[in-house]
Amino acid sequence: MKMAWHRFTQLLQQRIEEQLLPYYQQLQPREQRLLLAAAVVLPLLLLIFGIMLPLHDRHQALQTQLAQAQQQAAEAMALANMLQSQGGQQAQVADGNLLTQVESLARATQVRSYMTRIKPQAMPNSDSERLMLQMKDVPYAALLRFMHQLAAAHAGFDNVQIRRAEHSGVVQFRALISR
Repeated sequence: MKMAWHRFTQLLQQRIEEQLLPYYQQLQPREQRLLLAAAVVLPLLLLIFGIMLPLHDRHQALQTQLAQAQQQAAEAMALANMLQSQGGQQAQVADGNLLTQVESLARATQVRSYMTRIKPQAMPNSDSERLMLQMKDVPYAALLRFMHQLAAAHAGFDNVQIRRAEHSGVVQFRALISR
């Protein structure tokens, strides 16, 4: 490798001495100064606009995403604490069956349009009701409001899955809801 580098530098020096130096010396002094200034300024411009500014923009975007993720994590922790404090209490939801209650809460919290599947689950030898609920690309804040309303209505969550979606601020949601 050292030998190849040495050979490369020799070829470069030879080419500069044979082709570029005679051309440079034929130029007027004013043109020589302009060429030297361009040789200094051009690499600086490439460094600034080609490397430094894109890195700065990416850093800013990552800082924004980090702040959003921290806010979402704090909201999720608050919801988890609230759900945990309610423990295994799964008192009956006021009037109507579970499907009706989930539908009305989804409309009230404006997440109904994101539901892709809502299916009653059979529970043999049990009086409790269960629903399998899926939502796609639901805004995270709206999902938290919906889950909070369900928890306030004493609905229980079994097997909750929240996955990050392609876009920032939205998630994929899947859960079994029971009472």
